[in-house]
Amino acid sequence: GNVTFQNAVTAASTTNGAANQRTFTITAAIGSITVNAASAINLTPSSTTGNNTRPGVNVIFTAGTSISIGSAITTTGNVAGGAVGGDGGDITLTAGTNVTITAAINANGSNDGSATDDGGDGGNISITGPTGIAITASITSNGGNGPGFFDNGGNGGLFTISDGAIMPGG
Repeated sequence: GNVTFQNAVTAASTTNGAANQRTFTITAAIGSITVNAASAINLTPSSTTGNNTRPGVNVIFTAGTSISIGSAITTTGNVAGGAVGGDGGDITLTAGTNVTITAAINANGSNDGSATDDGGDGGNISITGPTGIAITASITSNGGNGPGFFDNGGNGGLFTISDGAIMPGG
């Protein structure tokens, strides 16, 4: 069947030390997935106290037919206290037919938590739509800042946009 998001989805609040990578998976094997305009999906983990890095939640949407993103999806990492920036969660959208994106997709790494740590890496973003992919909004996967003199900024994530076809000879 079809899966339609009518309301906002947010990451559960976490306590100190809860830095495990989590994944939000939706599969509509014979239907479509629709994220309506009022139903933003923000899976940036909450920041509490302590020195903890929190990666953004991975998102995996798989639909037998189409995927339509009409509200923002955010999987940016987070950090509390003096720690390395959290990595952005990966976002994978795989449709059996087409993918339409009319709202922002963000998988950014967070900035470091102090002046002595590195920024988090951006999450990887993969979009597959065999009959077409239409993107009219921004898609970002930037690394976070590591502003100290010896600190590194995080790396940007990898982007893959594909029609899913197998290349001749491959």
